Amino acid sequence: MRKMNKALALMVVVAMLLTQVFALTAFGADTFNDISGHWAQNVIEAWAKSGVVNGYEDGSFKPDNNISRAEFAKLITTVKGVTGSQAVSFTDVENGKWYTDTVK
Repeated sequence: MRKMNKALALMVVVAMLLTQVFALTAFGADTFNDISGHWAQNVIEAWAKSGVVNGYEDGSFKPDNNISRAEFAKLITTVKGVTGSQAVSFTDVENGKWYTDTVK
């Protein structure tokens, strides 16, 4: 039952995220160097404009890559304005990485 509640909560958060993203307007086509003509270009640009995504240091977004757990956690916490951290220990999360505080 607890797993079902977590899955349902996650689905609700994703639905809320998508609703907010599609409500945003797109901006300049030169946001990232690898999204021009991509089917999700407008959404990616809207996410960047609203501060939800940053892309990679090389100026790319890599729109066809799989999203990692760290990237997904960053999206959710940014959209929902979650700050702080909990005392959770994942053995596969390295200390000192950009995502450490978001995932833990």
